[in-house]
Amino acid sequence: MPVKKIFLCIHQGWELYGSDRSFLLNLKLFKEIYSENLDLEVIIPFNGPIVNELEKITSNITIEDIGKIERNEGKTKPIRSIFKVLKASITARKKMKQVDLVYINTIVPFGYLLASFFLRKKVIIHVREIPSPFFAKIFAVWFKTCRVNLIFNSFATQKAYKLEKYKRGIVILNAVEEIKLLPESYLENKLINILLIGRINAGKGHNYFVKTFSNLDVNLRKKFKIRFLGEAPKGQNYYYESLKKDVNDFDLTNYIEFVNFDSDTVKHYNWSDIVIVPSVLPESFGRIAVEAFSVFRPVIAANHGGLSEIVEHNKNGWLFKPSDEGELLQILTEISNGKFDLSEFGKNARISFLEKYTVDIYKVKMKNYLDSVLNNS
Repeated sequence: MPVKKIFLCIHQGWELYGSDRSFLLNLKLFKEIYSENLDLEVIIPFNGPIVNELEKITSNITIEDIGKIERNEGKTKPIRSIFKVLKASITARKKMKQVDLVYINTIVPFGYLLASFFLRKKVIIHVREIPSPFFAKIFAVWFKTCRVNLIFNSFATQKAYKLEKYKRGIVILNAVEEIKLLPESYLENKLINILLIGRINAGKGHNYFVKTFSNLDVNLRKKFKIRFLGEAPKGQNYYYESLKKDVNDFDLTNYIEFVNFDSDTVKHYNWSDIVIVPSVLPESFGRIAVEAFSVFRPVIAANHGGLSEIVEHNKNGWLFKPSDEGELLQILTEISNGKFDLSEFGKNARISFLEKYTVDIYKVKMKNYLDSVLNNS
């Protein structure tokens, strides 16, 4: 009988946004792949909505400081931040030595990243971020020095760290669990519902989209209904207030509605005709776009990061130059004038999902990689 293995899995989130759902999917697959021969230990920094979902997978859940540095904390409290990471790394190293494999979801748990230097071969870091070029260089140096195992969630993410020539890491495109919806007919004389899912922050492009939409001819604007599904990060409600002010100042309250984040996204996808991802900072992958594809919804997306790999212009959606009001305005104008068959775009989106982003495809690639790491650790 095979010896039971122990995986220690660390995640920086506690909600149910994209990276949280990706983490949950991986844990489910770990259990499916290794079945009764695996014990999962999970560490997260705070209690939150994700805990209920984690408990369906494992009972071994610990809430503790992982050395995560919050936005601007490193600038305002640099000494405290350094000691925070060092303290977390001491605890992390002790725990990591006792398991067969360490899976770190994202590059945010700095305490565990630091401790990884001492364990190397048994550590997998799932890189899901495209940082600024400056920080990308710092992380690249660390990855080369540390020699841990790396998974990148897109080719765009891998390219950001310039590690291709060092043959560091593998690209495994994210998958999403299929959302059960039937394709809907796009009826004439019906409002075109556009859904934007995501945190209200500096990078997701809500304010940019609002400003662009305000410049759309009023007669065309009346053909749309917009829904923002999401909230500002903890302690950063000023992003939400800024967005609400823009909507009011541009007199768009009749067109745009705000809905607090809801982990049951099915009803919102069902409401939508099109999903938009107008990020002003590059998305490392573009999970929302793939979720939309799974339910026959075409996507309007900024043409950078992982989204450039997912969306095919004028086939399963539309791409526009990031932060360019003119290109996005042109797309909205053409959609409102009925230039595109949204039903056909939706069918193409579904085909893209089935060909590249299903859980079955992802599971095979993940199993092969996990086996190779375990055999070499």
